Amino acid sequence: MQISATPLASGILRPRLWLPPTVALPVDVPRDHVETHPIEAAAAIGLAVVAGLEATGGLAALPGLPPPQATSAYLTLEGQPSPLTAVIRTHFNQWDANQDHVLTAPEITRALQDPKNHGDAGTALAVLHHLEVTGHDTIRFTPDMLAKYEKGYAAGDNTQWDALYSEYGGNQEWMASHPGLFRPGGPQMLDVTQGDLGDCWLDSMLGDYARLHPEAVQQMIQTHPDGSYTVTFPGHLMPVQVRPLTDGEKALYSSGHPNGEWQLVLEKAAGQVKPWGAPAWPGTRTAFDKLDQGGFMAEYTIQLLTGHGSNVYFLNSAGVESVPLLYDGFSRIATGAPVSAHSAEGQVAKVRTLLTQAEADHKLVAASTPQKNALFNLPDSHYEAFIHYDPLTDQVTIWNQWQDEPSDSHKTMLHDGEYTMSLADFCQGFQRLTIEK
Repeated sequence: MQISATPLASGILRPRLWLPPTVALPVDVPRDHVETHPIEAAAAIGLAVVAGLEATGGLAALPGLPPPQATSAYLTLEGQPSPLTAVIRTHFNQWDANQDHVLTAPEITRALQDPKNHGDAGTALAVLHHLEVTGHDTIRFTPDMLAKYEKGYAAGDNTQWDALYSEYGGNQEWMASHPGLFRPGGPQMLDVTQGDLGDCWLDSMLGDYARLHPEAVQQMIQTHPDGSYTVTFPGHLMPVQVRPLTDGEKALYSSGHPNGEWQLVLEKAAGQVKPWGAPAWPGTRTAFDKLDQGGFMAEYTIQLLTGHGSNVYFLNSAGVESVPLLYDGFSRIATGAPVSAHSAEGQVAKVRTLLTQAEADHKLVAASTPQKNALFNLPDSHYEAFIHYDPLTDQVTIWNQWQDEPSDSHKTMLHDGEYTMSLADFCQGFQRLTIEK
């Protein structure tokens, strides 16, 4: 049993009583009385409440009692609860399914995907899931851990969790203020923004597909009265049933832009059908997290969205080459006969021909950078979308779905992640060119 007293703005202490489910209550003390009248409940259980307490924070064991343990009675004067921890404490017992006073990864993931946890509760779960995923299951969310964080928060030392809470809350507010699958005018390229997930291989092509074929994006998603969706990918054999997006998912995985929900719906569906890169911790990851586990290339997205294969070309000083690629039986995804060029000028000429034809045919084109040491301040190991080739200037227009691009003298920045560069610099800076067949 634990009583905690929280200082209010007036300086008055608000006592709270935490009682393990294993502690038996006298028959005349209802369990809900523990929350509404903590001091009286504690006294009825036999805990002496000492007067004259000061709201100084920290842990103060009552006289004559052992040091605080999970089942001992003690008084905690906590630091000022943060906005985040106040929400977590309110819902802790509800999310703690086995009532062991630890919010485990499966419990957090299950609650995150439960539409009943909406508003602030959904945002708080988004923070917990993010911390759990990035911490690789090393964080144990317990009442004592929350108290420790609150103490640091009151001193101004711990604010990072609440910074995430504020960020994710903003994302959720954006989504709530612009409801619906599509914004007016239908899907557009700039609806897509890659957030924290490492799914550039997917988002670059989602945005480009919306630019080239907005009507196909609309036809791909069917909505149902219960808020769920059926997604029909041309490159997937069966329709995908997608449960309604929860507030926690919107807070965690959306970019905070008023772009409608279609990007999230397609990302969630793509995560459900992704054939490998399964979570290392069963039950602890969402379909969105599955997208972040790597091992995929843009040719898979092109196959999924269009039903077409791709030609993959490697750009290097020896020229442009296309080689067959195999993905767990999906050999039709990316094949092609070798195309050779024996000089840098020859390579540029070949790429010029490829891009000109692809643009004329309204084909998806993805370009990826080397895994490290990319030139021209290009992001390492990152897919971006080819938008346009201008034969008059010999410049290409590229779009980074971050909707931002690191500047460089070799790039002319436009807007919302779009920029231009010479075709020669493009062939030097990018390593891999994937063109829809």
